[in-house]
Amino acid sequence: MDIPRLRCVPISFFLFLLMIPLTVLSQEAVLENIFDPGMITVQEREMIVVEGPTVYVFSLPEVSQKLSFGKKGQGPGEMSSLPYIYNRSIPCPEGYFVDSLEKVLYFSKDGTFIREKKKPIGVSSIAPVGRNFVGSKLTVIEDKTQFQTIVLYDEQFEILKELARDISPAQSVKATTEIPLDALNFAVYEDKIYVEKSRRGFLIEVYTSEGELTREIRKDIKRRSIGGREKRELLEDFKEDPSIKAFGFDNVIQQTRLVYPDYLPDITGFVIADDKLYVKTSQKYAVPTEFLVLDLDGKELGHFQVSGMTEIPYVAHLNNVNVKYYSISQGKIYYLTFGETETHLHVHPIILE
Repeated sequence: MDIPRLRCVPISFFLFLLMIPLTVLSQEAVLENIFDPGMITVQEREMIVVEGPTVYVFSLPEVSQKLSFGKKGQGPGEMSSLPYIYNRSIPCPEGYFVDSLEKVLYFSKDGTFIREKKKPIGVSSIAPVGRNFVGSKLTVIEDKTQFQTIVLYDEQFEILKELARDISPAQSVKATTEIPLDALNFAVYEDKIYVEKSRRGFLIEVYTSEGELTREIRKDIKRRSIGGREKRELLEDFKEDPSIKAFGFDNVIQQTRLVYPDYLPDITGFVIADDKLYVKTSQKYAVPTEFLVLDLDGKELGHFQVSGMTEIPYVAHLNNVNVKYYSISQGKIYYLTFGETETHLHVHPIILE
């Protein structure tokens, strides 16, 4: 396996505030030999990048690769790799937890395979929380309507409780596809489950690892309606989406009818880090991307913007709501962009406004 070589280019600039100079360091690195990553996650001094069946682990802040593991296959410790169905990895007490297409796998801190377990049928994204697991399903169909659900499972992947249910943006029976994509999303932080329900406005519900609802985080945000101009912009974004271009736009619209909601979503993604909620609120695929920052009780702390971020392809996001091209840790945002032959990592400090 080729080892990615890195070129780091430090960039310094000065921010003058009240006539006091403050030096803010940004960083860019080229991850050579990584061409089609599916996600990135950062936790303190470690970054995980997943490409197909391979998990790369880098040390920070120097961005040096310290190990890689995983390979394609059906055997123990192996995983499937399909276009726009991205595998995901996060740190866990044993080392690394991998959420793949058909199963979850555990690897030690040196990348040695420990064990695996087949995922529940229909689950696209799953993560450990306490003794249990929380997962997202897109396969619930009732009265010809397809729903997405967030479900709590026990250690044996037996269903304990359904935490959330909403209409799926893709309807297989009715053959419709909604743009922009507005799906239920969840995150796990310190054995708590955060469920984002943007179809109901700015709403995040917080559950214990046993499925008890403890609080709701709501914000009053002026909703932006979708008119003719917005529909044209969204349609052009959809046509240029790499997953749609790969399948062929004409082929897509022969199989499904595109529909638009009344409003753009209040939340288009979120991460939790450093005891804060970082909520991505950009309401279309444009620059700059805006994040609203809250404490874990929902108190607003500020906001910041980032230019040049790349969105996860539509089909990949639909298949796994937890894959992202960005991560946040220790006051910095890390995100990936892509050239013709290179993957670029960008690191910027977060300065709240």
